[in-house]
Amino acid sequence: MRKKEKPPLIQAIMTPRGLRAHTQDDAEKLASIPEGQIFEIVPVTKRSDRQLRTYWKALGLVVKVTQKWSSAENLHRDIKMTLGYREQVVNMRTGEITLVPDSIALDKMEHAEFCEFMNQAMALIADTVGFDPLAFLAEERSMTSTIELTQVVSKEVKYLKAECGVRYWEDGEVNGKTDDEGTLIPLRVNDAWCPTIDLTTGVIEDWPEGTTADVHYKVCDDGVYKLLDAEKNVVRSISGYVPKIMSPGGSGYGDYVIMTVGTDGQIVGWRVDLDGFEEEAE
Repeated sequence: MRKKEKPPLIQAIMTPRGLRAHTQDDAEKLASIPEGQIFEIVPVTKRSDRQLRTYWKALGLVVKVTQKWSSAENLHRDIKMTLGYREQVVNMRTGEITLVPDSIALDKMEHAEFCEFMNQAMALIADTVGFDPLAFLAEERSMTSTIELTQVVSKEVKYLKAECGVRYWEDGEVNGKTDDEGTLIPLRVNDAWCPTIDLTTGVIEDWPEGTTADVHYKVCDDGVYKLLDAEKNVVRSISGYVPKIMSPGGSGYGDYVIMTVGTDGQIVGWRVDLDGFEEEAE
C-alpha cells in the first residue's frame, strides 16, 4: 500500500515580531492553509548548506571519475533506491506495483537526519566504487587552503562593504522606533542597505552620530559582500546568502542580517568571521 500523503512541510523563523515564513515557497504554502488550522511547532536545528554542497560535490566527483552514471542526479537516485528510500506506485489498471525512489527533500532534512543519510550514502559509494570521495575532497580542500592562505597574507583586508536587498524594512528599529517604510535607517540605497564596516573596529563608516539601530533584516540570497583593502579596492567579492559576519546579533542561517548599532556606529558584539568568503573561493 502506498504511504499516506504527508501535509506540506512549512518552515518558519522567529523574528522580533513573531514567526515569519522562512522562504517564499513556505509563504505560499502558508497562504493556502484555511483559517482556523492548528499547527504543531517543533524547533529544529538547521544544518549548514555547506553539507549539502559537499554531498553534491562528492557525487559529481564519483560520476566524473567512474563514468558509471550519466549525472550526479542519477547517482543520487540509485543511492536512494539502494538505501531503501523508495515507495510503491500502483498501476490502477493492472494492479502492478512498482518501486520508485522516494521524493525526499535533502534541503528540508534536519541536521541529524541528513548526517545519517550522508554517512550511509558515502559508505555505500566507497564500497561500490572502491574509494572515499570525501577523503579525496578533504585533500583537495587542504591544498586549496594552502594557496588561499598565501593570497590572504599578501593582501591586507580592512573593510567589508555590504549591499543587502532587504525584504521587510519593518524588521528594523531606528532610535527605538519601528522603521515601517525603511525611511529612517541610515545608508539605504534604493531597496538595499549598504553599510561599509571597518573590520578591525566593527564601526560603520558615515554613521550619523547619536543614531541607534536594531535590525533583523531578511535578505536571503539577495546580497553582495565585498572585502576591501585600506584604499577601498575590492580584494574579494561574493554574492548570494548572508555570510555569518553580518549576523553578530544572532543565528542568521544565511538568510538574515542581525545586528545592533550604537550611537557611534559601533556594531554590538562585532567579530570577524570570513568563512563565507573562503567557501566562495573553493
